[in-house]
Amino acid sequence: MNQKRVRILLAEDDAGETVDTLRILFPDTTGGLDLTVVSTIGTLIPTVKMVDPELIILDLELSLRDPLDVVHLVHRAAPGIPIVVLANPEQKQYAAQSLSEGAMDYVLKGFVDARALGRVLRAALERNTFEGLTDLLRDAMTGLYTREGLLTLGARCQEEARRTGRKMKLRARRIHHHLPFRNAQRVSQKIAQQRRQK
Repeated sequence: MNQKRVRILLAEDDAGETVDTLRILFPDTTGGLDLTVVSTIGTLIPTVKMVDPELIILDLELSLRDPLDVVHLVHRAAPGIPIVVLANPEQKQYAAQSLSEGAMDYVLKGFVDARALGRVLRAALERNTFEGLTDLLRDAMTGLYTREGLLTLGARCQEEARRTGRKMKLRARRIHHHLPFRNAQRVSQKIAQQRRQK
């Protein structure tokens, strides 16, 4: 895909097919892949913190209960890291629903070839750029950052400042709105309308 070394965390019980496909996309001669493989949820979350991956490939089979629980858990633990879901063909409905739980895309097992996985990984990594991430963290109606969006962007800026040794300035404005709930929707619509006019 590219010459930059990509840190990928693969969470899959039987990772053979996926690992082989990743090795085709990132041959050893380019040194472009830093792959970590885990096979249980218990090791996944601590490994995310240790490895600091750029992308997580997550198998829905790792969930003990509802297949979407694992996606929600990983997204809450690492909201700034794109998740690509792996699912069995009979779990396609859950894979599609995982997009609303924080996954960026999904691939069905048995259909994991280099072309399909490469396309999905490229899209997920591109969307994980700072600009792409900011678009995902905005409210669709108002265009304003959500709470999770502000926290994620703040964390990413702190990480960048620590890594580069630069200083970070935080500017904040406290806004108080004492609006009854019935007026909140009207205010949101008005903000959205004003943003569209700009």
